[in-house]
Amino acid sequence: MGGGSAAGGEGGGAPAERLRAADVLGLLLGRPQPGIFGSGGGASTCLYRQEGLWTYEMCYKKHVRQFRNDGGGKNEDFICGKYSGDEVQSQELKADASSSPVPIRYVSHVFGDGADCVMTGGPRSAEVRFTCMPDTSENAIVSIREFPTCNYVMTVSTPFLCNHPDFKPPPENRIHTVCEPLEETAANKAAAAAADEGEGAPPSGSRAAIPGGGGGGREPAGHGSEL
Repeated sequence: MGGGSAAGGEGGGAPAERLRAADVLGLLLGRPQPGIFGSGGGASTCLYRQEGLWTYEMCYKKHVRQFRNDGGGKNEDFICGKYSGDEVQSQELKADASSSPVPIRYVSHVFGDGADCVMTGGPRSAEVRFTCMPDTSENAIVSIREFPTCNYVMTVSTPFLCNHPDFKPPPENRIHTVCEPLEETAANKAAAAAADEGEGAPPSGSRAAIPGGGGGGREPAGHGSEL
């Protein structure tokens, strides 16, 4: 199984998987490639997901934001992170096995320098993981978690990646089992015959019934003999 060189002329003996991952990341970073996000993969495309009272917004290569309206006129709005730039993004294909028996492969974008976090005293930050979920037919935020405090991990599924070999799910590991009947040996036949004969014999220690003896086996009452 051979691997071609990635776009951009990378080579020099690097692993084929790394080259393919770098190529995918390059496409996500905004090289002209229709169909990634919107018609031209531009930075203005935003996705949304609601989690409880909060709504999360991811604007491609721009920012990650969370906001809410409690219905009483109080609005809260935080920038979770701003896009850190193409030059600092990792080109490695990663895998997360923490939430699924099959590791989820992804490439990630880092968003830093978010709004100040009162709990930590530092800025908020976010990591957006781009992956392929076979059951999603359009770009979507499929999950978001905050751990540790004010650090967010967002998973975004895009069908674009489903066409890339690195993101195709591995084949199912199926085991083909064939069951065959046991060979009937002479010993098995003899044991079966003995069992059949045993079923027709009376239980050990039992007494045969006396024909016509309706008195339960007692002797019939006799007449006394005369001297």
